[in-house]
Amino acid sequence: MCDKSAAQRIRAYLEEESPDTLLADGLDGALIGIGEIPCHSPIAVYDRNKCITEMMASEGWEYEEAVEYLEFNTFCAYVGKHTPIFVTLAEDLIDGLE
Repeated sequence: MCDKSAAQRIRAYLEEESPDTLLADGLDGALIGIGEIPCHSPIAVYDRNKCITEMMASEGWEYEEAVEYLEFNTFCAYVGKHTPIFVTLAEDLIDGLE
């Protein structure tokens, strides 16, 4: 998991350099980096699986509940060019295929 200090540094950078960037509430432990798209401001990048884990821990939900909530309310929510992106890391894909 991204340690809180790393997430805090990412958050501080985005707030300073790209104040319009949107951040996902309550998911700092899943904030893993900064994405760059040509001709746009930097955007927040989250680890999708860590988002699920964070939601399970904070809400006390089972895996399926967290996935359903996040897919409807977070992963599929596009709110303009400053919307965060949610990635599935390669090792998570490989683990899921084995």
